[in-house]
Amino acid sequence: MQIVLAAATTLLLAQPVTVPKYEAIPKIGLYASPEEFESARRDTRFRLSRMSYESDGLTVFAYVYGPAEPKDKRPVVVFNRGSYTWKEFAGEYLTTFHRLASAGFLVIAPMVRGSGGAAGHDELGGADLDDLLNTVAVIRQLPGADAETVFMYGESRGAMMTYQAIREHYPMLAAAVYGGFTDLRPLAEPGGKFAAAAAMIWPDYANHKNERSEEHTSELQS
Repeated sequence: MQIVLAAATTLLLAQPVTVPKYEAIPKIGLYASPEEFESARRDTRFRLSRMSYESDGLTVFAYVYGPAEPKDKRPVVVFNRGSYTWKEFAGEYLTTFHRLASAGFLVIAPMVRGSGGAAGHDELGGADLDDLLNTVAVIRQLPGADAETVFMYGESRGAMMTYQAIREHYPMLAAAVYGGFTDLRPLAEPGGKFAAAAAMIWPDYANHKNERSEEHTSELQS
């Protein structure tokens, strides 16, 4: 089944990204060693850019990582990052992008609304899911992308969004996740790991926790 796009998507602009030095990136040791990072940062075969596109009337952003000089079409990996809002995450995930590109893939990593200077409110898998779904049209416009050969890869929160993309019939051939949660309830209830965050992300959570939990949990199992 082909996905129905949540909204018309227009690719607006792509700009090169300069990755910070290793020591300037908070907690970079959780993601890469200095040697791995420098090897990826200095590899001139590949280029990292940040592109803007429209989603639900908002201008949002995504990182794209692939050959500096595209010659052939490559299969695509849609990478869904973890955590909540980020100013940027190019440094943290550079080595992940580099490994995937070295294996022959083109990588696109949606930042989603509320991150990277984009407008909108990140609902952690609510309306921001559209920003992921709308990458279907973006991929069709990417130079060097094989839009018929798309895979998905998600970490933590990104794993949860990968589950949701599967539920919404995102046209991917396969998906891989790590560190994802499959049941929101114990995390968002009082005493749970996300209890404080839930009230901030979803101000109406106390009155609509069943709907929120079903949106993030029950339907993922259908």
